[in-house]
Amino acid sequence: MTALLHYAWLKGMRDRSLPVFFAIAPIQIAAMIIGFAVIKRQVRYPLAALNFDEGDIAAITILLPSFVATLSAFWTFRSEVATRAINSFVMGSRPLAVVASLVVFGFATAMAGVAALIATAVILTATVPAAVASMAFTAAVASVAGASLGALYVTISPQPGMLVWTFVAGIPLVPFIFDPANRAELLTVGTVISLVAIGIATVLLRRRCAS
Repeated sequence: MTALLHYAWLKGMRDRSLPVFFAIAPIQIAAMIIGFAVIKRQVRYPLAALNFDEGDIAAITILLPSFVATLSAFWTFRSEVATRAINSFVMGSRPLAVVASLVVFGFATAMAGVAALIATAVILTATVPAAVASMAFTAAVASVAGASLGALYVTISPQPGMLVWTFVAGIPLVPFIFDPANRAELLTVGTVISLVAIGIATVLLRRRCAS
């Protein structure tokens, strides 16, 4: 798995996809904080800290990390799956190790972005956001679930359009995610989704390489 993660790192740096995925979260929070300061006409350092409502927290700790993790896990080995070069990976490692590498890489990318998001908020506002530990834990669960789904999607089809349809299909779930009363259930569902997606992705990858 170490070799696969090293390959994923080198490829992400070479095609510049990794810096892009990493930058999504901090750019998002910086835009929110600066935009809030401009609207309030309080553009002076330190900028005013945002008073996040439950919807903002859901977007930051669930939607954003899972989105980044899904993109990262899907995109990293997309070309290898499309050209069947992934067969050489499976010959050197078990399909489960390849899928697990994608999940770990997607998770790490998303969580690095979350860490950069928190650091950006601290730098701009000179205050530490409340409940950082809880937000980080929720983001971690969401990142694992997102990365697992990304690995599943790429084993189903490496075409980028696959992501479009899956994100569209997830739109009806947004109100459920934004409801704070469902937070505990979301963590449980995220764990179950991760295990199921990893299992299915492993089976599909094995079949893809055998065909």
